[in-house]
Amino acid sequence: MERWNRRLPRLLWIVVLAGVLASLPLIAARMQTERSADTVTFAFDFRDLLQIASTQDDPERFVQQQLPVLKQAGVNAMIVFESTLEELAWSGSLAVYDARQAALLEGRVEDPSDNGTYVLFHKPEEEPVLRPVIETAFGLLGVTVEPWSHDGRKGLRIGMGRDDALLRPMRPNPLAMRMLRDAGFLVVPRLSDRTAFNAAEMERWMDSFAEFDVKLIVFDGNAVTGYGDHARTRSLDTFAAMLRERGIAVGMFENLRTPQQGMYGLAERLDYQAVRVHPVAEAETLTLSPAQLADRIVLAVKDRNIRMIYLNATSVRDAVRGRVVNSLDTVVKALGGGDGVRGAVARLAELGYPAGQAVPFEAHRAPLEPLWRALVIAGAVALTALACGKFFPNLLLPAAGIGAVGGLAAFVLNAELPMQGLALLAAMASPTIALVWLIRRLRERTGLANARVPAPETGHAGDKPADAGHWADGDQEVAAAGHPPGGGAADARSFGGRIGQAFLLYLAVSVLSLVSVPLVAGLLDDIRYSLVLLQFRGVSLLHLAPVVFVAIYVFLYRPGGSARDNARKLLAAPVTALWLVAGAALGAAGLYYLTRTGNSGLATDLELQFRRMLENAFGVRPRFKEFLLGHPLLMLGIWLSLRDRRWLWLLIFATVGQLSLVDTFAHLHTPLDISVIRAALGLLLGALTGLAAIAVWRAGETLWRAAERLRS
Repeated sequence: MERWNRRLPRLLWIVVLAGVLASLPLIAARMQTERSADTVTFAFDFRDLLQIASTQDDPERFVQQQLPVLKQAGVNAMIVFESTLEELAWSGSLAVYDARQAALLEGRVEDPSDNGTYVLFHKPEEEPVLRPVIETAFGLLGVTVEPWSHDGRKGLRIGMGRDDALLRPMRPNPLAMRMLRDAGFLVVPRLSDRTAFNAAEMERWMDSFAEFDVKLIVFDGNAVTGYGDHARTRSLDTFAAMLRERGIAVGMFENLRTPQQGMYGLAERLDYQAVRVHPVAEAETLTLSPAQLADRIVLAVKDRNIRMIYLNATSVRDAVRGRVVNSLDTVVKALGGGDGVRGAVARLAELGYPAGQAVPFEAHRAPLEPLWRALVIAGAVALTALACGKFFPNLLLPAAGIGAVGGLAAFVLNAELPMQGLALLAAMASPTIALVWLIRRLRERTGLANARVPAPETGHAGDKPADAGHWADGDQEVAAAGHPPGGGAADARSFGGRIGQAFLLYLAVSVLSLVSVPLVAGLLDDIRYSLVLLQFRGVSLLHLAPVVFVAIYVFLYRPGGSARDNARKLLAAPVTALWLVAGAALGAAGLYYLTRTGNSGLATDLELQFRRMLENAFGVRPRFKEFLLGHPLLMLGIWLSLRDRRWLWLLIFATVGQLSLVDTFAHLHTPLDISVIRAALGLLLGALTGLAAIAVWRAGETLWRAAERLRS
């Protein structure tokens, strides 16, 4: 067992390398998928336009004026809801009265037993189109619909209270769809699950959509159409078959508090003919500036595989200005530009995302995919076993054996949970291995320096012991001449060398941390991750566990004693008030760190402005926890530890940067090339920030020594 445990690491690293190489065809197929659909639909909510128009003196003219303005700005599609009597009234197609209003209109006494809804069509040419829509919708509800007329205008009486009747959904307004299509807009219906699914009626709806060349639909409410009746009538199967037959894809909203029920099942039945949709709420168009909204739209398309932007607007009463205002101007400037704002549509076109009909990604598969996947699984298992071996060397062979059995099961089952679990283990393993390797390396170097050069008494704790590795010889020579190492000529000569060594170790650790990235990408290359129907699980564990592992290694796996002995000494150490304060501060910092992990953390206005500045400066925003925290701490920690291994504890906090580096690629809905740029920028800026931190530390040391000389 001991002999195998000594020989096994080399074999396991060969398996890891094979897994990394095998992931390349899978990654290439993923990149092909991501590049298979670049056009973006900029859709505006037509119902919002009608609501805003209802506040104007001539609503119909207002709509006709605003449509060309929106189109010129870049809006190329209109969202058309299931129509209601209320919406038809906003559009000016009809008037709706309750029984009392109808009686007054006719000049008769109100009938107390009548609580019906009365409808008059304003335009005779629209009555033949809208009447069947209304009669069919209320007839399916079992509500009586009778002819009614007044003053030569045709109408209907509906046997339902006005407030209730106004809200009942009907087929999307065919007149509005025709008008929008003739104006050059794509038509995107928004359907709901508010009424019982009727296959025959839905077929008629689908036929009408084909007339307007509908290629994409989205859903209103908390469920997709047909979800409520699926258990009884298998309505999702029927609905999906209708969509497939007509080549219609579905839009999936991101960032919903509760995902729409039935979306996963419907997308699966459509073979994932789906498009990700980014909604901009009405209230946001009132609070965001055009520049902020433009930046947000560009970021959504470029960084998150969004292919449809869903724009809303609203009107509000402005008591300060004493009038009703709306947010249409914000939408127009955000898309088309103006007043110093670069429009999102033009910016995205420059980046290779032209406006047009959004289409689903075309899923590509790598040749010999099962073979590559098996090797990737083996590589992930080997990497996890190597991480275990860093803490329990005698259990390396059993860990590899157990992992091999688990990897075989994951390959045979090819299920989501085993693959996600293996991806999480691999993602945690490589940063842990990288930091443990670094700690060992630094201990060896400082141990060598301590053995070759006795630690002098310089009066400055930061200069004990002498510099590590080959710099120790130079320090010894200067010390013999009466100059203590860590200061004077020796310190000046070793400073540049220690910077270079720190930078090389910084790069080596980062490369080693990234070993798990191709393995994770190969394990989770399914299109469902690009569509966020599935997500990388265990992000909080990924951001916490390796930090704990590195802390354990720093404090318990020290030279000169076993981990058990070191743990016993640590537990027996007296606890001071300073320890308690430090523990509380670390706990609060850790809690804040975990709450900021993922996409749900809150950011201050200053941070948001800084993000926008970085995004505009580099095109891709590097992550704060990398270039402002983790990477600079890694550079500074290495530089300090090269001369005194008591600074190794800094590497515990530097682990955050390596974890974030891996987590960048765990955002599987982000295009891979964007993640590569983000990681490279983080490493470069982190190194520069680290050099600045070293320079500041060095200046502080110089001032300290000067102050000591003055005191002496």
